[in-house]
Amino acid sequence: MRILIEPLAPQLCNVVTTLEEAMAVIRAVGSPAVQTIFDTHNTAAEARPLPALLREYFPWIRHVHLNEMDGRRPGAGNFPFAVVMRTLRELGYRGWLSVEVFDFKPDGETVARQAAGYLRSIAAQAI
Repeated sequence: MRILIEPLAPQLCNVVTTLEEAMAVIRAVGSPAVQTIFDTHNTAAEARPLPALLREYFPWIRHVHLNEMDGRRPGAGNFPFAVVMRTLRELGYRGWLSVEVFDFKPDGETVARQAAGYLRSIAAQAI
Protein backbone atom coordinates (compact mmCIF):
# COMPACT_ATOMS: atom_id res chain seq x y z
CA MET A 1 0.00 0.00 0.00
CA ARG A 2 1.16 3.55 -0.73
CA ILE A 3 0.04 6.92 0.50
CA LEU A 4 0.53 9.61 -2.12
CA ILE A 5 0.93 13.22 -1.03
CA GLU A 6 -0.63 15.42 -3.73
CA PRO A 7 0.37 19.06 -3.96
CA LEU A 8 -2.72 21.15 -4.69
CA ALA A 9 -2.99 24.47 -6.47
CA PRO A 10 -2.74 27.43 -4.04
CA GLN A 11 -6.37 28.43 -4.64
CA LEU A 12 -7.40 24.97 -3.38
CA CYS A 13 -5.10 24.55 -0.39
CA ASN A 14 -2.67 26.38 1.85
CA VAL A 15 -0.67 23.42 3.15
CA VAL A 16 1.06 21.48 0.35
CA THR A 17 1.13 23.43 -2.93
CA THR A 18 4.43 22.33 -4.49
CA LEU A 19 6.32 19.11 -4.99
CA GLU A 20 9.01 20.38 -2.61
CA GLU A 21 6.39 20.82 0.12
CA ALA A 22 5.13 17.29 -0.60
CA MET A 23 8.72 16.07 -0.28
CA ALA A 24 9.01 17.74 3.13
CA VAL A 25 6.09 15.59 4.32
CA ILE A 26 7.56 12.49 2.67
CA ARG A 27 10.95 13.08 4.28
CA ALA A 28 9.39 13.76 7.69
CA VAL A 29 7.43 10.50 7.58
CA GLY A 30 10.46 8.59 6.33
CA SER A 31 8.60 5.59 4.95
CA PRO A 32 8.96 4.21 1.42
CA ALA A 33 5.18 3.76 1.45
CA VAL A 34 4.69 7.56 1.40
CA GLN A 35 5.36 9.06 -2.02
CA THR A 36 3.82 11.69 -4.31
CA ILE A 37 1.70 12.36 -7.35
CA PHE A 38 2.31 14.74 -10.24
CA ASP A 39 -0.89 16.55 -11.21
CA THR A 40 -0.67 18.96 -14.14
CA HIS A 41 -3.65 20.97 -12.85
CA ASN A 42 -1.88 21.53 -9.56
CA THR A 43 1.44 22.82 -10.90
CA ALA A 44 0.24 26.43 -10.59
CA ALA A 45 2.60 27.24 -7.70
CA GLU A 46 5.64 25.61 -9.29
CA ALA A 47 8.27 28.09 -10.46
CA ARG A 48 10.57 25.63 -12.20
CA PRO A 49 10.11 24.12 -15.68
CA LEU A 50 8.04 20.93 -15.81
CA PRO A 51 10.89 18.69 -17.07
CA ALA A 52 13.12 19.84 -14.19
CA LEU A 53 10.39 19.07 -11.65
CA LEU A 54 9.73 15.65 -13.12
CA ARG A 55 13.42 14.78 -13.19
CA GLU A 56 14.08 15.91 -9.62
CA TYR A 57 11.06 14.25 -8.03
CA PHE A 58 10.76 11.25 -10.35
CA PRO A 59 11.97 8.72 -7.73
CA TRP A 60 8.94 9.61 -5.58
CA ILE A 61 6.27 10.10 -8.28
CA ARG A 62 3.95 7.10 -8.33
CA HIS A 63 0.97 8.46 -10.26
CA VAL A 64 0.24 11.22 -12.79
CA HIS A 65 -3.00 13.17 -13.27
CA LEU A 66 -3.46 14.96 -16.58
CA ASN A 67 -5.84 17.88 -16.99
CA GLU A 68 -5.78 21.49 -18.09
CA MET A 69 -5.10 24.22 -15.55
CA ASP A 70 -8.81 25.09 -15.57
CA GLY A 71 -9.84 21.47 -14.95
CA ARG A 72 -10.90 20.62 -18.49
CA ARG A 73 -9.69 17.57 -20.40
CA PRO A 74 -6.18 17.48 -21.87
CA GLY A 75 -6.15 19.21 -25.24
CA ALA A 76 -9.00 21.61 -24.44
CA GLY A 77 -6.51 24.33 -23.50
CA ASN A 78 -2.82 25.01 -23.93
CA PHE A 79 -1.04 23.09 -21.16
CA PRO A 80 2.22 21.60 -22.56
CA PHE A 81 1.27 17.93 -22.20
CA ALA A 82 3.76 16.91 -24.90
CA VAL A 83 6.60 18.14 -22.67
CA VAL A 84 5.27 16.10 -19.74
CA MET A 85 4.74 12.97 -21.87
CA ARG A 86 8.18 13.23 -23.46
CA THR A 87 9.91 13.71 -20.10
CA LEU A 88 8.04 10.81 -18.50
CA ARG A 89 9.01 8.60 -21.44
CA GLU A 90 12.68 9.68 -21.15
CA LEU A 91 12.61 8.85 -17.44
CA GLY A 92 11.09 5.42 -18.06
CA TYR A 93 7.84 6.10 -16.17
CA ARG A 94 5.78 2.89 -16.06
CA GLY A 95 2.98 3.99 -13.74
CA TRP A 96 -0.55 5.02 -14.50
CA LEU A 97 -1.54 8.22 -16.28
CA SER A 98 -5.07 9.25 -15.48
CA VAL A 99 -7.27 12.01 -16.81
CA GLU A 100 -8.82 13.96 -13.95
CA VAL A 101 -11.36 16.45 -15.23
CA PHE A 102 -13.81 18.72 -13.47
CA ASP A 103 -15.78 19.78 -16.57
CA PHE A 104 -17.71 16.96 -18.24
CA LYS A 105 -19.35 19.00 -21.01
CA PRO A 106 -20.84 17.85 -23.29
CA ASP A 107 -20.78 14.46 -21.49
CA GLY A 108 -18.34 12.09 -19.79
CA GLU A 109 -18.01 9.67 -22.68
CA THR A 110 -17.20 12.41 -25.19
CA VAL A 111 -14.70 14.03 -22.82
CA ALA A 112 -12.99 10.66 -22.23
CA ARG A 113 -12.83 9.88 -25.96
CA GLN A 114 -11.43 13.32 -26.83
CA ALA A 115 -8.87 13.21 -24.00
CA ALA A 116 -7.72 9.71 -24.99
CA GLY A 117 -7.40 10.69 -28.65
CA TYR A 118 -5.42 13.79 -27.82
CA LEU A 119 -3.09 12.02 -25.40
CA ARG A 120 -2.49 9.16 -27.83
CA SER A 121 -1.55 11.62 -30.56
CA ILE A 122 0.99 13.48 -28.42
CA ALA A 123 2.33 10.23 -26.92
CA ALA A 124 3.05 9.02 -30.47
CA GLN A 125 4.96 12.24 -31.14
CA ALA A 126 6.98 11.84 -27.94
CA ILE A 127 8.67 8.67 -29.23
